[in-house]
Amino acid sequence: MQRREEVVAKLDEAINLLDKLETFIGRLKPGDSVHAGLIYQLYESAMLLREKIVEARLMILGEKEA
Repeated sequence: MQRREEVVAKLDEAINLLDKLETFIGRLKPGDSVHAGLIYQLYESAMLLREKIVEARLMILGEKEA
């Protein structure tokens, strides 16, 4: 049961990162100049999102092997 809660927590973190990405992208308008800082924030959020998904996947795979 604890493993399930850990996986759900990782997925909640992933959802929060998706919300953050949506907020960043929502600020962009066609023709706007995109600053390097915003590009970095998008990149960093995408990499953290990937990490959370991979962590949840590994938890699930580890549970099946046990």
